[in-house]
Amino acid sequence: MKKKLALLLAVTALATSCFVGCNPDDSDDIVEEIDATKTQLYVANYDGGVGSDWLTKLKKSFEEDYAEVSFEEGKKGAQLILDASTANHVDSISTEIYNVIFSESVAYNQLAASNKLLDISDIVTETNADGKTIESKLTDHQRRALTAVDGNYYALPHYEYYPGVTYDKVVFNKKQLYMKQGGGWTNASGKLSAGPDGKSGTLDDGLPATHEEFFALCDQMVKVGVTPFIYSGMYEGYMDMLLEGLMVSYLGRDQLELAFSFDSSKGGTLSGEDLVKAEIITGWNGNAPIVEEKTITTQTGYLTSSFAGKYYALEFVEKLVKNKDKYFSEKINSVLSHIDAQEEYIMSDLENEPIGMLIEGSFWYNEAKAAFVRSVEAYGEDAEGRDFAWMPLPTKVSGSVTEANGGDFYLVDETYSYALINANIKDDPALVNLAKTFLQYAYTDEKLQEFTTTSGCYKGLNYTLTKDQYDGLDNFYKSITDLRGDGTNVVRPISDNKIYINSELNFKFMHNSSFGSHVNGKEYLVALTAMKSSGISAKDYFEGMRVTQSTWNSLYSKYFN
Repeated sequence: MKKKLALLLAVTALATSCFVGCNPDDSDDIVEEIDATKTQLYVANYDGGVGSDWLTKLKKSFEEDYAEVSFEEGKKGAQLILDASTANHVDSISTEIYNVIFSESVAYNQLAASNKLLDISDIVTETNADGKTIESKLTDHQRRALTAVDGNYYALPHYEYYPGVTYDKVVFNKKQLYMKQGGGWTNASGKLSAGPDGKSGTLDDGLPATHEEFFALCDQMVKVGVTPFIYSGMYEGYMDMLLEGLMVSYLGRDQLELAFSFDSSKGGTLSGEDLVKAEIITGWNGNAPIVEEKTITTQTGYLTSSFAGKYYALEFVEKLVKNKDKYFSEKINSVLSHIDAQEEYIMSDLENEPIGMLIEGSFWYNEAKAAFVRSVEAYGEDAEGRDFAWMPLPTKVSGSVTEANGGDFYLVDETYSYALINANIKDDPALVNLAKTFLQYAYTDEKLQEFTTTSGCYKGLNYTLTKDQYDGLDNFYKSITDLRGDGTNVVRPISDNKIYINSELNFKFMHNSSFGSHVNGKEYLVALTAMKSSGISAKDYFEGMRVTQSTWNSLYSKYFN
């Protein structure tokens, strides 16, 4: 029952690439010669989509800035010993040599409650070198959630990424794929439609505002010789990136947060309402969903498994599947990895076989550095000046969005990525001091900004870049920055609700399980696979994702008071 609930309730995702599941011998990882005149700090970094260049820079500046500081008697300065790999140092944290760990897919509440993380409340709440507290860079929502276990902080948000779609602005402009005011198609210099947000003069102008308009765009692409989509055929769960992006755009922030707070009275922080209700599918009129507004409480949290926005996302993908030969690249097959798909996408327009959109996580651009280099080597000047951008997705299902009738766009952070200090050093005051000093240093504005300008990704806190830093970003990262703002446009799936903090693992899974379902006695982790291989409809798949009140009560009634 718990396994089924976990699959059904995971409304958002964790991460795109999973840990490799191995824990290599530490003596093999650490190759830097030890300087006995300094105090060593062992730092592990999950070397996924954001890489480790940012950490190499951080190591260099920290060692230089603290070269004259003594952390233990008879020694001066610090030496950071780095491990940058896909090894999972979190699951075995208590026996790890690493003192500071940057990782993703972290079960924060479970680790904090089991005394495996060092209390870092002091460095979070005291004024930093930039004259601010780290706590001031967290939202109220984050502060409540991160201290929910016992009132203390045990980790800091590390990097964030978002699921969704990238589009090629060069192709959109060249092939006149922007929607015109009043209908039709134009390039970026034409009179554009208001886009998903229903506001003219914003960055989503000319993009499809509804699912209906999106398929009109796909049909227009095919008409002018552009393949709409590519994604990894080897890992079909990447299609969940589109499902999740569509769901978030439809639900908006207030509704989506109900899936973690289970409290309608906390959902209206942006809308200004005291109570935010959820649009829930309660039945069917033939194949048409019956949608009702429901108040969500701890007792009725099971209803969030039936978000209307979840069904509409499945319906969208079902239509893609039914037209797969038309809408998907012919390059997609069972051996096309996500890295291969990225390269095919980058090369497509250069090879006069343009692909309009890539279904991926926002970290893909950093992962694809080598592919961009190869594109320049192969095509020279033609490969320079690329203009890929993150796409605001439709906020409604049918019709068109008129001025002032759209929806705000939000990003959802799926990584559950944290920076933490290993509690197994708690009896070593010198090492505790060094670890805390380093972590606090890493979260100054200057180092947060450096992280972004180096990796293109953002830490999960509220901060902004300077104009010069923004101007120095690639176009893709500028588009992310424009949508993200200072971070308040990001929905982060954390909560101080007792159900969530005591049953966190029931709600935290890799993205290819966030749309898991049971249909006709069979378990499916990936909706796309079920639709392609078994012909399962969006309606039946959605029904297999529902959680019943009795199941919810049997697991969580002890937290109702």
